[in-house]
Amino acid sequence: MSDAPQILDRIHALLAEDNDIEVPRATLAALPWKDTGLDSLPLMELVLHLEQEYDCTVSNEALREVVTFGDLAVILAQEMR
Repeated sequence: MSDAPQILDRIHALLAEDNDIEVPRATLAALPWKDTGLDSLPLMELVLHLEQEYDCTVSNEALREVVTFGDLAVILAQEMR
């Protein structure tokens, strides 16, 4: 899971670039994605972007388990293996 911190950095950058959401990096891992105020479409676009960038696929079942952006980073890191 050593890739998770780098993925979290990328999530942080994409949130700022694409959605104008500035969240302290230290807070992002524990931030529930519902607390960003984004609806499901921008969140799914974020996931699709990350899947393409990291050449992996996150199952719908795994996505249902995601609560925080840290969870998403860990799942993506696992899928990359």
